[in-house]
Amino acid sequence: MAKNVMTQLTQAVLVLGFNNFSGADLAAFAAAVIAAMTGNPYFPTPVPAIAEIQQLLTDYNTAAAAAQSRDRNAVITKKLARLALISGLQNLGRYCMSVANGDRQMLESTAFSISKRGNGQPTPEMPAPSNLQLTDGPVPNSVAASVDGSPLFKSLTFQYSETDPATGTNVWFSEFTTAASYIFFNLKSSSRLWFRVVAVGTRNQIKFSSIQSRVVQ
Repeated sequence: MAKNVMTQLTQAVLVLGFNNFSGADLAAFAAAVIAAMTGNPYFPTPVPAIAEIQQLLTDYNTAAAAAQSRDRNAVITKKLARLALISGLQNLGRYCMSVANGDRQMLESTAFSISKRGNGQPTPEMPAPSNLQLTDGPVPNSVAASVDGSPLFKSLTFQYSETDPATGTNVWFSEFTTAASYIFFNLKSSSRLWFRVVAVGTRNQIKFSSIQSRVVQ
């Protein structure tokens, strides 16, 4: 009996509380989960489907951009889209836990953060992505971006904006990867773009790199 109790106390479970996430953090986290769950052999037919989560994220990003106008209806739409995205992520997380049955390796593959009951082990502090480098890509109208890697990064999101983030009206375009570098293709020639990288770690740790700009060649 004592052994069964200990197993329950140490079983790995996912952290599914996202209400305190900022808008940018929530979008970055959802993107990381989508990237990790796409083609994941442990969860070949997740419920809800990853395409549904992607649509919820797209709807939220669209609503967030529209809400920058401060229009009352647009702000309400953003709040509803945020709630829908959080609900979708929570449902997906519960599905993964039901399939994994406490298997830590399976749950670690999801990009959700893990809370292990009863282990008493502190979570190491994840650093922010550093040393953001921007160079011309291998073909015209491309930019190569890279940061220093860290074993604490579960995923990285490379982003660019067509307007200066200092204006507060910019929209980030995102590409998701587990690698420490990414090449953006088909960018507008001679345009100045602003770049940053978002790292997602364990226990919902999210850190942003500095922002740098570059003119597309």
